[in-house]
Amino acid sequence: MKTLQYLIILCWLFLLCYSNHAIAGAAETDFGEQSSIKCIDRERKALLRFKQGILSSWGDIEDCCQWRGIRCSNRTGHVIMLHLHGYFVRYGEYIICVEGKLDTSLFELTHLKYLDLSFSGFDQQPIPSSIDSLTELEHLNLANAGFFGEIPSQLGNLSKLASLDLSLNPELTAKSLQWLSNLTLLREINLSHSNLSESTDWINKLPFLRKLFLDTCYLPPTFPSSTFSYINSSIPLRVVSLSYNI
Repeated sequence: MKTLQYLIILCWLFLLCYSNHAIAGAAETDFGEQSSIKCIDRERKALLRFKQGILSSWGDIEDCCQWRGIRCSNRTGHVIMLHLHGYFVRYGEYIICVEGKLDTSLFELTHLKYLDLSFSGFDQQPIPSSIDSLTELEHLNLANAGFFGEIPSQLGNLSKLASLDLSLNPELTAKSLQWLSNLTLLREINLSHSNLSESTDWINKLPFLRKLFLDTCYLPPTFPSSTFSYINSSIPLRVVSLSYNI
């Protein structure tokens, strides 16, 4: 009887291991194992042009999918992640990864889903309006990157965005935030330390929004009644931060 029980247990363990292996294989996504993926030549050349302001050893390896901060799809080989954020050390000090001029060759990587250039050194440069060519973007982080000028309304064309962080760029301004209403999949917005004092309209029609940060944005004491239209939303707005405003 015990032998039969042991056999049943062994069979059960075998089936469990096989099942987990099958599920893992089926669940493999764009961000999975990519050791066999080779970089697409057109995207490699775009990255090399973008390299001009990069503080790294890009190009020493032929396959750009193996470069630091780069991730390629394990199904298509396209570059889908660019993770080149700087590192905060202590108050007022951080190590930057990217500096200089943001070369528009970056926007040839039209399959990008994740772009993080936070804590960079793009001093005295506006956010290029051609960023809207990255139509597959789901996460965009340009926090504390030294951008200035008007926030381009073309960001409203990135309809797949789930998170947007433009915080800690005190020279950024916006006369309107109406373009945010086109980003209906947004879950998190951080525009803290941008100058929104001249904004004439605000944020509405974002049914999935859960977190909103507008600290130190020089907001007026009152908002238009249409600012937050979430009464019929099935997902509640959980975090709203409006500290240090006028």
